[in-house]
Amino acid sequence: MLNIKYTPEIVSFVVTDEGRSGFSFNMRDSIPTFRLPLLPEDEEPVIDLTPLLAGVYDRAGYNLVIRYDQPPKPLLSEQDTAWSAEILSASAT
Repeated sequence: MLNIKYTPEIVSFVVTDEGRSGFSFNMRDSIPTFRLPLLPEDEEPVIDLTPLLAGVYDRAGYNLVIRYDQPPKPLLSEQDTAWSAEILSASAT
């Protein structure tokens, strides 16, 4: 079972299967790769969500829809706001 919890500071994926646990990361971290539990006799593939999400972002045209000149909802912490402003400033050049 895959449980996903999101707060502005932390996203956590928790895999609960035979005592396995998941991981947490915040918006400044790269999304960690993880092994996807399958049937006991199957090899667990390593899943990397970063290129998948980047592809969805590009194909869906989110860069044309998301208003990066407006504050995000929900609002970010002061530290994350400063960090995101640096990222946006660097990407604008």
